[in-house]
Parts: sequence; structure tokens; C-alpha cells
Amino acid sequence: GRLGAGRTLRPAFRQDKVFWYLTGVESPGAWLLMDCESGRELLLLPDPNRMEEMWEGECWDAGDAWVKELTGFAEVRSTRDAAGLLRELLGTGAPDAPLSEALLGASARALRDWPWQQRPVAVVAMPSVSRPVLVRSIAEGLSGLGRLPLLPPLELAPGAPETTQGGNSAFRLAGVWGRFQVGDDLRSALVGLDGPVLLVDDLVDSRWTLTVATQLLRRAGAPSVLPFALASVG
Repeated sequence: GRLGAGRTLRPAFRQDKVFWYLTGVESPGAWLLMDCESGRELLLLPDPNRMEEMWEGECWDAGDAWVKELTGFAEVRSTRDAAGLLRELLGTGAPDAPLSEALLGASARALRDWPWQQRPVAVVAMPSVSRPVLVRSIAEGLSGLGRLPLLPPLELAPGAPETTQGGNSAFRLAGVWGRFQVGDDLRSALVGLDGPVLLVDDLVDSRWTLTVATQLLRRAGAPSVLPFALASVG
């Protein structure tokens, strides 16, 4: 039959096997958030889209009352709440602990599916004042899984300005300008690299942070930089 106006054919969705094992959800657009420190688990589903279901059939959504009983999740929320939940789980005051195996595996799968032109050849961690253990564990975990050298991390510059929250773009840039530096060991390790550096952090609240760090690494000799963070809420 003919498709309606504006409709295009697209490949059938197939759920990731690990995600399906953990949740039982077969529809696209679902999130699973797990706080391994507290044991809290949240299933996030898209808002109801009746037009989409007319074409695709039943899709699990946040408005389905039967989801909690079928999946066993006590907390089922809309994906619209994702940014606030990530800020709650990873924001100021969150415990500093190594990345869980589940989140490390999810990060590795996200990187695997990146449409990059060239695979990274090394990993560098951002310096973190609030969660150094977490950020270091992300870098070490991805380095180990990808069999990539783990280079020395970026450093906080002496007398680095305090980070600031909110404000316009110029205000946010001023809050991170001059905050980081490339140490001698990292500078030496960057020499001769023949591919991108994977730069990892935990939470991106201002994209200027990774932009400034990327500029420093490029000036120090990195051919290119691929920033990666567990979450972005800015």
C-alpha cells in the first residue's frame, strides 16, 4: 500500500539484547538509570504518541499503567525527566565512586555505535574536583575494554578559577578559560599519536569545558579529540 504524506520507510527497530534482558522493554526510546550506590532503578519511557502507534503498533510509553507490573520497576518516568534525573544522580553532592559495570558496558556500546571516521588511539581523563574516582574509573574502564593506552590526565592549572553555573555562553566560557593545563607527561605522550584522543568526563553542564580542553590537547599535539561524557544536562 501507499505511505501517507510525509511518511518514509525505515528499518525495523531491534532492541539491544542487554537492555532487553535488564528491562524487558522491546520498544525504542527507553532509558534505564541505575544508581549503584543506593540501588535505585528508574525506567524512562517516551510520552504517548498515538499517531506513531497507528503506524508502528503498540509502543511502550510512560502513560501505560501496566508497565510497572510487567517490568517490576517501581519508578517509571517520562524521558522528558531525564535531564533532571541525571543532574540528581550525577550532580553536586552525588557520591564519588567507580563506574558500575553496567554503566561501563553501556558507555562502551555507545562508543561502539558512534559513526566515527577513525577509532581513537588513546584515552585522556578530565581533571575532576568533585568526582575524581568516578572520572578516573571511566577512563580506565574504556581504556581496558578498547585496549587503548591510558595517557596522563589533564591537570587543573595553579590558581584555576572556580567553576560557575548558569549564565550566558560568554559567562560560561569565562568560568573555564585558563582552568586546565597539559602537564609535561601528557604532552610527551601526545607526541607521535596517529589518531584521535578520547577525552572522557562524567557530566557536561557547559560544553565550553570540553571545548577548552579539546583546544589544549590539539595545541599540545593531539591530531584530533573525541569528547565523551556519561551525561549532558546543559
